Amino acid sequence: MRIAVPDNPDVPGDVCRFEDSVFGLRSFSLPREVGDVVIKRSDGLVSYQLAVTVDDLAMGVNQIVR
Repeated sequence: MRIAVPDNPDVPGDVCRFEDSVFGLRSFSLPREVGDVVIKRSDGLVSYQLAVTVDDLAMGVNQIVR
């Protein structure tokens, strides 16, 4: 199961922009660089990226160091 990210340059949400405290202004095209977002994998499990994000939100995590 995926959330489709259509490649339409006329849509304002096509480009994601944000200010990074280290690298400054960052931007990227969601459809070209990220693509569709997987919600549920073919083996029936919820995707790790979604599960860990929901878990972090529930635990009040607001900073992640990698």
